Amino acid sequence: MTNSLLDSFVLSTHQESTMATRKKSLFPVPANLSEVNALLFKIGECERDLATIKTNLEADVAEARSNAEEAAAPLQEEHKQYVKALLTYASQNRKTLLVGDKKSLVLTGGEFGWRLPPTKVTYAKGGAEQVIKNLEAMKLTQYLRYITEVDREALLRDRPAVSGVKYSQKEGFFVKPDSNKAPESFPGVAEQA
Repeated sequence: MTNSLLDSFVLSTHQESTMATRKKSLFPVPANLSEVNALLFKIGECERDLATIKTNLEADVAEARSNAEEAAAPLQEEHKQYVKALLTYASQNRKTLLVGDKKSLVLTGGEFGWRLPPTKVTYAKGGAEQVIKNLEAMKLTQYLRYITEVDREALLRDRPAVSGVKYSQKEGFFVKPDSNKAPESFPGVAEQA
């Protein structure tokens, strides 16, 4: 079982156990370790079934994605060729189609034309590191942004007393069935860990 599935199971099991006084369980609570052993097998069986369902779902999604990409490929190529043909026509006839400062033409079938995308910043050779050095050297630090964030890993490691910081840990119940064993192979009494 994946960690996220296991975590959600642990959380839901914890929530159900805290609500046990209000809600009656559909399954009887085991009375001894033999019944616990059998229950662990059933939990393992559920986990295997859930893993199979998830694997089948992922395979189905991959197959559907592959089929969709295969079906879309000729349409994408056709679309690309249509746009290319329209661009060729529009480029050759731009001066007659777009008079004055017009950038586009609206027809009954749609609109085409040219437009400028938003201006963007690109870095020359040396990348962002060189630009940072250049801005600092030119004393243009207003164009630099410094990000400050809490280093949670360092706080957990060193555990300093800081106002507003609380270190907490919550114990949770876990189940780890031995997925390779059938109930017939369980002894009458479970081994104590």
